[in-house]
Amino acid sequence: MQPLKEALDWLAGNPPVIESYSATWNKVAEEVGKVATEYKSAVDATSAWTGPAADAYRAAAGGQLDALSGAASAAGSVGTVVGVMGMVVGFVREMVRDLIADLVGKLITWVLEAVFTLGFGTPVIVAQAVTAISK
Repeated sequence: MQPLKEALDWLAGNPPVIESYSATWNKVAEEVGKVATEYKSAVDATSAWTGPAADAYRAAAGGQLDALSGAASAAGSVGTVVGVMGMVVGFVREMVRDLIADLVGKLITWVLEAVFTLGFGTPVIVAQAVTAISK
């Protein structure tokens, strides 16, 4: 039922799309981590350099390396959080879908009760429906 799927996507998000966002952030973390590793190797290769300029370069490069490592860690954290939220979205979708399915089943039962009681059961059915829908 496409309209129900669209409504659930609007209400609770689309788990496969959210998972792709998580995978993207994890890939960003991996790639930035590789850049940090390569940059550290390049900075380590300057160990033979001497003098104040070499020391200043390595100090500045150390700050850049810390920033790259922090960015990789932050991207990995975002990927993890987005992945967990994707699981929450999946749970919410299942819960909403189950509630809707239960309500539709009850509505069918109530309609049949109204038909077979020739409308005399309508007040009881309406009370049941109001109670169920308010949940």
